[in-house]
Amino acid sequence: MSKVKITLLLSLMTCGPLHAKNYMTFMGGGGEPAGPETIFDYQVKSIGSFNSNSNWETQVSFNGGHSKTESYLADSFRRKATNTRFTESEYDRIIKDYETKINNGQITSADQLMLIVSTHGSMKKTDKEKTHDVSVTGGAVQNFDTAEGSRMVSMDKLQNLVNLAEKKGVKLAIIDLSCHSGNTLALNKPNTCIISATGPNHYGYAGNSPAPFTNAFIDNMKKGKSLEEVFLNARSSFNDLSFPMISSPVGMDLNNEMYDNITPYLYRYDANHDKFSPYVTAEAAKGEACEEPKNYQELTNLIMQFENIKKARGVEYSSRDGRKFRESVDRYYALLSKMRTDLSKLATPKNSPKESFCTEKDDGFLKLRSCMSLGQSEILSYNAEPLKKLYQKKIETLSGKEKEEAKDVLDRVLQIERRRAQLIRENPDFERRAAFFSSWPKLEDETMKLSYEVADHAKAFYQERYKHKATTDSRPNPCKNFVL
Repeated sequence: MSKVKITLLLSLMTCGPLHAKNYMTFMGGGGEPAGPETIFDYQVKSIGSFNSNSNWETQVSFNGGHSKTESYLADSFRRKATNTRFTESEYDRIIKDYETKINNGQITSADQLMLIVSTHGSMKKTDKEKTHDVSVTGGAVQNFDTAEGSRMVSMDKLQNLVNLAEKKGVKLAIIDLSCHSGNTLALNKPNTCIISATGPNHYGYAGNSPAPFTNAFIDNMKKGKSLEEVFLNARSSFNDLSFPMISSPVGMDLNNEMYDNITPYLYRYDANHDKFSPYVTAEAAKGEACEEPKNYQELTNLIMQFENIKKARGVEYSSRDGRKFRESVDRYYALLSKMRTDLSKLATPKNSPKESFCTEKDDGFLKLRSCMSLGQSEILSYNAEPLKKLYQKKIETLSGKEKEEAKDVLDRVLQIERRRAQLIRENPDFERRAAFFSSWPKLEDETMKLSYEVADHAKAFYQERYKHKATTDSRPNPCKNFVL
């Protein structure tokens, strides 16, 4: 080989992909109560393992004040966790820092940038909001639908970074592992891969086992895998009631096909964090108890259509699989229909604005106000007893800030309990409606069983349908092109 050819080869090697850089920020831990740990610690340790075995330039912004969590952060990222609190100003700084680096050419089209958000998240609150809010340091979440009780920032703030990355050709990934994180897919762009732990209407799940999707996803993050591979591997093995989403073209198709229709069948009754009873109450108020809901018909039609396809390469979805999925939906639909019918026969509370139940405390710098907002139907179906027992026990066993926080929560619970009693005294006809869900025999166990059956069959259906559609899909796929 000539000296000219050798020189050219060396030049290509040093100026090409070997100089591409990977940038990552891991942020979250907001909205957690005082204590040594957070429910996101499994993810902290797993992300730390990925980070130590990769060459990513990493930033960490995670809520402080949890001794064990801080030790995990220090061990995993070899830095002091006390300097990494996930505050609104730090969130803004991180976004601005990456925007500046893209604008000045420090991050180029040869590079990859990944943001991982592991915290509590709210439902979308207004039509003006494009995505949703997530919790930062300050306060503990009291309502898992609204994330009230915690300080929050909007994922909308990432819009300019997404637009800038698109304009400059930078590969960007946003991994939102919070509750209601499907809202973040509204930032979808051709050069950005967005993955959510669940859909816009559902909770995400965390904890100290690999079962939830959030943990399974991070466990599957391995060098050389694409984000699409990581997502599909995690989605085939997780075990919870979420509906994980991906912004690949096929993923967006499946979100449109499945999500709205399967939404009610992934709810379960839970006296403390309940999406089931508000859904049934709203359906009963429509006066459509004798009509077949659109979501039921469209979901069962989609399953039957897929049963009848010719087997695509690598796809094995039989009529037996489809029949089991449809039967699980049928069983849940039958319960929903009966409850809707029975509830529609009871007196309905008048429409009224949501009421706020608040406490205030002084943290030495400013007054912190924590509130829960509930509508009349939610107040009437509120079950205070288990929460009273839980927080009374915490008050007896905890001390310092943790004890004061437990007192605040108990105060709000008692406020709601008193308001519920007042409503029933003023409106005796509401009493049966107020007790409707809590008095239904074994409702919590039954909805848990039915929803997990649907979720299990939906998981297999999603995987096979994704494979089937992907075999013939030629659209640009930012999640396939983003390689760890």
